[in-house]
Amino acid sequence: MNQRLKTLKACYSSLLIGVLGVVLCLTSAGSYLEEEWGLAWLFKLRGTTVAPHEVVIVNIDKNSAESLQLPENPEKWSRAYYAQLIDKINKNNAAIIAFNIFFGEAHDPDNDGRMANMMVAGKNVVLSNYLKQYIPPNSE
Repeated sequence: MNQRLKTLKACYSSLLIGVLGVVLCLTSAGSYLEEEWGLAWLFKLRGTTVAPHEVVIVNIDKNSAESLQLPENPEKWSRAYYAQLIDKINKNNAAIIAFNIFFGEAHDPDNDGRMANMMVAGKNVVLSNYLKQYIPPNSE
């Protein structure tokens, strides 16, 4: 009976801590604590890790746009650039290529088709929704 009571107390305590954590995360103070302290603590607890040598990340950002003399928004770039990128990456035997860009608007049909053909040819391209963090305005 004593062991059962201890187990029950542990379950209730865990549930209470979980509910308090969820409620706290819904507040701006909770979000701040999570982002500024929680994540830093988790990374420190995990320690440094070495990036896998077989993974390459191609970052498309403002500097990329300036260097290529393209619009700052990667969604506005010609699909010919993406077709070339897919082709070059696949020439190095990539297992998978993932784009975190929303290709929602049609551009030049020839370049759109060229990019689509490169994606089909490699059979290794994954498209995801463009992820942006939304921070609601302060309600205070």
